[in-house]
Amino acid sequence: MKRVKQINESKVMITRAFIMLLEKYDYNDITLTEIADHAGLSRMTLHRHYKNKEAIVLHMVQSSMNTAIESLDKKSYTLENLIRLRLKKVQELPLLPILIENKIILDVIHTHRKKEYSELLQQYIGLKIEDDKYLFHFILGGINSIILEWITSKCMNPAK
Repeated sequence: MKRVKQINESKVMITRAFIMLLEKYDYNDITLTEIADHAGLSRMTLHRHYKNKEAIVLHMVQSSMNTAIESLDKKSYTLENLIRLRLKKVQELPLLPILIENKIILDVIHTHRKKEYSELLQQYIGLKIEDDKYLFHFILGGINSIILEWITSKCMNPAK
């Protein structure tokens, strides 16, 4: 338990240091060494948790998304609301221009919690991931494509 706490504390220190550096410098000018120095950690510790800056960004986005999903109550836990939540969370990302510019947004979009979508697809169309993995990923890929299209159109609301 103590080790898990240390890991979480290190990740918080790293993400805070990274955010502070992003406020002062361009994303591409920041190095992992600078992040480790500002976090007060060794470069080796940083590398244990993240291979690169993109992994830090993905962790930040995933944490935000997980918190948002966990905050949904069971009544509002629908496929439509989960998609809307993903769109909203992506739009709110303070790092969205950086994510788009550095093509990290594709990783963010394709990062999903299979469990949530699996339960909802089963509920809405009776599809279990075990029944047809290809169809499940085909549908999920469509959802991700919609989100990517929305982002590339500068987060404009689609026509009704």
